[in-house]
Amino acid sequence: MDYPKTKLIETSKQQAEFSCLLKLYFPEDLSVFQGHFEGAPILPGVAQLDFAIEYASQYLEVDKSMINVIKQLKFTRIIRPNITLSLALIKKDSTLHFRYFDHEDNNYSIGRIGL
Repeated sequence: MDYPKTKLIETSKQQAEFSCLLKLYFPEDLSVFQGHFEGAPILPGVAQLDFAIEYASQYLEVDKSMINVIKQLKFTRIIRPNITLSLALIKKDSTLHFRYFDHEDNNYSIGRIGL
């Protein structure tokens, strides 16, 4: 799977918590838009989860093999091609929290993944 164009904004490591903030650009030629849906492409929820997990493994030392449950998942806005969003990731205790949002702080999706 190809991934959105990424810019790491910040990372932090506190006592029991890792976090990072990324800017992601979702171009119309991203493979996950193809066939989902014809004429009105949207970013599938499974791709949003995959991107969050992949970036958490890169920046927050999350072992992908330790993921065992999706604790919470809420999609509030559709992600269409050619948009830039922020992705906030927080690894706290045994949970990965993620949030996709725009420059006006509107949420697109949020979730918690058990590790």
